[in-house]
Amino acid sequence: MISSLRTLYHLCRTGLGALALAGVLLVPQAWSQDEAADHKHRHAPVVLELFTSLICSNCPSADRLAVELHEREDILVLSFHIDYLNMGPLKDPLSHRDWTNRQRWYRELHQSAYVYTPQIVIDGLHTVVGSDKDAVMATLAQARRSAENIAFEAAPDGHLRLRLEPEFSDEFAGRLDLLELHFSKLVRASLSKRGSKVVERLYANSVTHADRRALPAETRELLLSWHEQDFKAQGRAFLLQDRLSGAILGAHWGYRD
Repeated sequence: MISSLRTLYHLCRTGLGALALAGVLLVPQAWSQDEAADHKHRHAPVVLELFTSLICSNCPSADRLAVELHEREDILVLSFHIDYLNMGPLKDPLSHRDWTNRQRWYRELHQSAYVYTPQIVIDGLHTVVGSDKDAVMATLAQARRSAENIAFEAAPDGHLRLRLEPEFSDEFAGRLDLLELHFSKLVRASLSKRGSKVVERLYANSVTHADRRALPAETRELLLSWHEQDFKAQGRAFLLQDRLSGAILGAHWGYRD
């Protein structure tokens, strides 16, 4: 069963060499009952997307930072594993072309010259080198903005209601996408050579599935199912995003029991 909902509403309007791969290990990390009780549903005003890869030699510090930050109540961390560093048998088992495409979409929006790892995108607007902890923390501190014209509210029968105030809905009419993301809370991934681990890292909220739908211009309310059977992984999130600017305008997330 899904425990009682905790919601958020927020508005943002600013702007290795090569290895022979012999085996791959993915180990979901368990947590205590107390941790589970505390982390079912979180209030997360800031959304942090980390674009990373198990093959990336510059990414460990960013991956550790993401693990550290995912424990905070005020940040939703999402790890997206890109596939453009995969080379033949050397492949990040968590990688997916869709996550590469999402990073490239941000590159076009932000008019960046290239994509790279580790890259962090905060609230869909602010791009930071993921290994630069000071820059990441400073950007997080500046990114907090909230408003009451977007709300995710508990609704009867295990549903979630997305409510948009008319003025906001009119301003962003025809521009809003609702993303549904599923992710593993903590997963340990490794690459092995001749039975010995050569790379092993822990990742936080590693995204496994995603769906996107465009909201009709007239949308004022939307009823969303929030049942345990709707979860394709340990965690699930809804993001409301402006497709023109990339701004993540609102989010709701939680973990299943």
